[in-house]
Amino acid sequence: MDTTKSSPAPSASAANDTSTQEQHRGLARFVPYFRNPENILRTKLDLFLLLWMFIAGIMKEMDQSATTQAYVSGMREDLGLLGNELN
Repeated sequence: MDTTKSSPAPSASAANDTSTQEQHRGLARFVPYFRNPENILRTKLDLFLLLWMFIAGIMKEMDQSATTQAYVSGMREDLGLLGNELN
């Protein structure tokens, strides 16, 4: 008597699901929004612009705080700021 168990043959729908999952990579397997190439490009551009806006905001804040610190520490004449130019 044969004691090995044979598994049932996979159904056609199971094979189709496997091929669909292999077709999509990364987030597209889990989030259907990323199956469209236009949405992937839009997301990449958004992330790129968001990163640069974040870096630009930090640089602006650093520059503004350095200017304020220089003004307060007595470099008013060296900065050449008149009136409301400090703000």
